[in-house]
Amino acid sequence: MGSIRSTFVRVNSDPTYRARFLKDPISTLEKEGIKLTTKEGEDLTKLVRTLEKHLTKLGELPRGYDALIDEVEGKRSVRESGDPGPLII
Repeated sequence: MGSIRSTFVRVNSDPTYRARFLKDPISTLEKEGIKLTTKEGEDLTKLVRTLEKHLTKLGELPRGYDALIDEVEGKRSVRESGDPGPLII
């Protein structure tokens, strides 16, 4: 079974996976073993379509977030002194 954590990492680090997710987020998640309710699927699809309208470069991988992606993936275990770590809202 897939996880939201691994999906987050792949969406933000793999351009082919990101394109597949943006095209059909529900099927992409289902292939990872992540099942959504009908309402959750509708909400997710609506959110992705809204973001595509307002963020014209949504298909591009984000830059400057390597530390956050590594943290989510579990690659960063030691933080610098005073570093509170990533804040995901």
